[in-house]
Amino acid sequence: MTTAELLRKRIADRRAQTDAPSLNLPPVLSPVMPPVLPPSNHLSDLCSSIASLSPDQLDALDVGVIQCTDSGKILFYNKAQAEFAKRSPEDVQGQNFFTEVAICCSNPLFYGAFKRGISTEDLDIEFNYAFTFRVKPTLVRVRLYRDASTRTNWILIKPL
Repeated sequence: MTTAELLRKRIADRRAQTDAPSLNLPPVLSPVMPPVLPPSNHLSDLCSSIASLSPDQLDALDVGVIQCTDSGKILFYNKAQAEFAKRSPEDVQGQNFFTEVAICCSNPLFYGAFKRGISTEDLDIEFNYAFTFRVKPTLVRVRLYRDASTRTNWILIKPL
């Protein structure tokens, strides 16, 4: 089995675990649902207007901004996120955020929250997360948000 095939199998196994029954852990330690944090004012304010911002305005933000489809295909990737992740917007455009760009996010905590928000059409959650793929482990604040008017999803990332 090639490395790529092994990686695809691991991702598929992790996705299957997303729908697995709970391990009866306290809610804060649940491997499926991240602890919900009170929204930060900066990210909350940004969510209310993000769909109306131009690409130049999104690039001027000091927060990583990724716009993606319900399946995770990247539609927009701003300059702040490109600098943080060391990936150019041109390289990630059209790729799947969870399976091709940020594989460390393809887990019950991050991808599971995304999937639940998509399925209920109520994607609006904020949590802390540690990125480990392609960068040294870095703690960030993540906001997953769905804009109802454009039916697109936004991943906002602010290093802590």
